[in-house]
Amino acid sequence: MPTTPWFYVTIGLMYVTLPIFEAGIYGSFFPIPRKNLFSIFVRKKILNSDFMGYSGDVFVLYWIKNRLNISEGKVFRFMVDNGITSSVGAFSATGVLFSLLILTDSIRWGDFMGDKNPMVIVGAILLLVVLGIAGYRFRRAIFSLPGKSVIRIYMAHFARFMLNFGMQILQWWLVLPIMPFDVWGTMLAILTISNRLPFIPAKDLVAVSVILGLSGVVENSEAAISAMLLTRIAIDRVLNLSFFIPLSLSDRKKRKKIDSE
Repeated sequence: MPTTPWFYVTIGLMYVTLPIFEAGIYGSFFPIPRKNLFSIFVRKKILNSDFMGYSGDVFVLYWIKNRLNISEGKVFRFMVDNGITSSVGAFSATGVLFSLLILTDSIRWGDFMGDKNPMVIVGAILLLVVLGIAGYRFRRAIFSLPGKSVIRIYMAHFARFMLNFGMQILQWWLVLPIMPFDVWGTMLAILTISNRLPFIPAKDLVAVSVILGLSGVVENSEAAISAMLLTRIAIDRVLNLSFFIPLSLSDRKKRKKIDSE
């Protein structure tokens, strides 16, 4: 297990980043205290990561509907707008990440593309550009929120992803500062891609198996890297269990009190 305490500090920071950002976004549009929303989005994160993708979103949908006594359609429409904006923020942040890694020779592109024709990459970029133009052209048909609100949510998600990318590389570097940066770049790319796969529980375990299966990436530090990655996964599971049950019981107790009053 990593011995530097900063490794565990970064785990805690990265664990609460998503709930903090989502509580801030939803708190700007729904009259619910952000402290209560933070508890909800911690549970959403746990359900999506350890149970099934989007199960946490369904949980949030009905929690807000029941708390505010508003229609499912109104909450769902906002969640769709937020989900689309989050995906756009994720893809654009990932594009910036890959561009930086490629320009600085910090990524082993052959591990992903092999001997594929470079025109495949060009075609993918052109497709993304076309989709971006089409999305902007029909934005009023896609989003129910005003344009300024969509941009504000997008910037929040983009900042969140970039912050997480930076903290993730920092976390690995704190444990193994002697490793070349291209190893961290390749690992981060794999982790980022695996996190975008829908309906797959335990995506972090999938990413670890892919990372350790790439010959030459971890070189002679396979044991140290696997120990570091598995320690992170184990701590995340402990945090999930430690938070989910107390927060669920506390929320249930508060709900009963409100109903009785």
